[in-house]
Amino acid sequence: MVSSIINDDVDETININASKMEKLAPGNYEIVAWDMDTSGKRLYDEICHIAGYTPSTTFQQYILPFNYMNYPATKRHNLKVITKGYYRMLKNVKTHQILKTKSTILALKDFLTWLVKVKGESDGIILIHHEARKINPAILMNTLTKYNLLDEFCHIVKGFANGFDITKAKCDNTIRYYSVRILSRVLLNEKKDTSSADVRASMSYRILHHLSNGEVICQSEIIGNDVGKTKKRIFKFISEFIQPIDNEKNSFESLKVILDRQFSLKPIFINENTTRRERRNITPLRRLLAESKIDYQLLQKAWNDNGQVKGVRELIEKNLLGHDEEKINNISKIIEIYFTSEKLKGAIETLTSEITKKDKKNDEALEKILKKMSGLAIVDSPKESGNKMSIDTGKQEII
Repeated sequence: MVSSIINDDVDETININASKMEKLAPGNYEIVAWDMDTSGKRLYDEICHIAGYTPSTTFQQYILPFNYMNYPATKRHNLKVITKGYYRMLKNVKTHQILKTKSTILALKDFLTWLVKVKGESDGIILIHHEARKINPAILMNTLTKYNLLDEFCHIVKGFANGFDITKAKCDNTIRYYSVRILSRVLLNEKKDTSSADVRASMSYRILHHLSNGEVICQSEIIGNDVGKTKKRIFKFISEFIQPIDNEKNSFESLKVILDRQFSLKPIFINENTTRRERRNITPLRRLLAESKIDYQLLQKAWNDNGQVKGVRELIEKNLLGHDEEKINNISKIIEIYFTSEKLKGAIETLTSEITKKDKKNDEALEKILKKMSGLAIVDSPKESGNKMSIDTGKQEII
């Protein structure tokens, strides 16, 4: 997660309101379906497998991440990072096969090179992905930024489209679930393992091709002579759902700011005693505060300047206008408990330091009294010689 705290000035420059959203310029665009397997579902997780699909060409590359994959990601993608001696490898836990991998930067450069070939003489590429929680574009753009490849990527790719939103809008009355696995069974009558990114990418393209055409299409019919007509039909079908690359960049920057606020609120909501079940219930409240432009500094200022509980309550009600009253009450209680405990903790630390200073003064006074004893000088302290104290009387040593 992002560790720095963003000022309000930075937050004001990021605006992703629908009224200011740009539309994709008219032109001749190539449509590419893509997907990724990642080490998690957070913004700063790593890419383990990236794949792209068009009717005429495909791309896929496994990547060895620096960190180990978390357990849900391993179960979701059947991938695991293992160590044998001095070597780390990526393994398919289902087939027990050691996969051929590249470093992240080399894999991304190969992906961009492949996109350039697909683009050809067209005006750019529209990337289609399919996920309920839209996080893959942000992870990809964050990784590209890390290796200074985002500008090159934005020169090639002109927009994103989420197949999940498209199928949900077009099939709302006929289908209840919109995952790639369910849609491939219902629409394409195929049962495939969708744990791999290359399978999900090809399925995403074929699902949209089917919906745009209105009937089941075989793989051979997609790669027919009417590729140009198919591309135009799919583009017209998804055009209202395409987000230009500038909008995606603004969404990416806005997401980073929200994560900064969430990180600043972590001490209030999560500590070493918080259980996993409590985190599951508390995290949505923390996200709600972050999305409402409230961070730790703002809460602390409201607590100190505006009457503690009353000031925090007013701030929360003002920013969370229209939200559930129960959520507002729960957030207020959590914040009140935190700041009250912090105040009590500070008072205890102050009292402890004062007691320590008094004890130190008493020890110094006792030492002066011992030194003033007639004709006696302390040779060894009791701590150094255990239970024995040696005293020099000037004539002989008494032990």
